[in-house]
Amino acid sequence: MAKQYLQAVGTFKAKVAPLPDGGSYFYIADTGTDGILIPLVVETDEGPRFIQWIGWLSEKAFDGTIQRLTKTFGFNGDLVSLQSGKQTFEGMDCEIVTVIETYENKPRCKVKWLNPVGGGQRSAPDAAKIDSIVKRLQSRAKAVAAATLKEQPATTAPASKPASKDDIPY
Repeated sequence: MAKQYLQAVGTFKAKVAPLPDGGSYFYIADTGTDGILIPLVVETDEGPRFIQWIGWLSEKAFDGTIQRLTKTFGFNGDLVSLQSGKQTFEGMDCEIVTVIETYENKPRCKVKWLNPVGGGQRSAPDAAKIDSIVKRLQSRAKAVAAATLKEQPATTAPASKPASKDDIPY
């Protein structure tokens, strides 16, 4: 049975798939650009779907690629260990964000972002920063809302409860 490839746009939990026998994470594109290719599998309702992430090793992209591997998989930067197979990403979990791009006049699904599980979520800003945002934007928010309400009849908003820490998704 042939591998089925992911063709969906979105954010997915993924696992690093095994390399083929004799395979390597190192990749050289047809253009000659060096990269690190991470094979991934996403479990879907229709079964496993495969996709790959490529981090380029060009002068411009090198630091970002190594940083992404470090943040996502705890990579220590040892390319020799990666080459020899002493270090592997196989079986490690991550989160990917996919997009559809056109390549050679054909749409294809591509991993745009490779993230640690939990993705790019950031910690909540501290209370002083939140206070600063509210003070800076309060009058503007009220003015925009008032102008909008003048344009259309108001609807009754449901009563809201104060947000608690449990309501914040990070």
